[in-house]
Amino acid sequence: MTRSPGNRATTDAVVRWMDTGAGRTDPEPTALAPITPAKRRLHAAWRESAQSRIVDLDVEIDCLIEQLRSEMSAAQRRIDAGDHLVECRGRGQIRWGRKGVHLSEDPPVGSRSLA
Repeated sequence: MTRSPGNRATTDAVVRWMDTGAGRTDPEPTALAPITPAKRRLHAAWRESAQSRIVDLDVEIDCLIEQLRSEMSAAQRRIDAGDHLVECRGRGQIRWGRKGVHLSEDPPVGSRSLA
């Protein structure tokens, strides 16, 4: 039992050996047979079904692209709304009240502000 080293030189040698035709039994792999037109109804139905499925998948891809765009715009709207809240809250003052800490634009007279 021999083990091949698996290096690039060995692989290249095998490819060259196969290209010379020593290991090839078929005439030429690039000479493919031409595609024959449908001769039976089943073949034509299969081809029509495959083409229909390709069109359906194309429509699904288009819908996914539109959905991703709307999700991205919704995410951008949420980021903009959060940014707006951060900007607005920076101007208010925090005050202590009976029920805890409150954020207000102008605190009542006599209250302690933390801003």
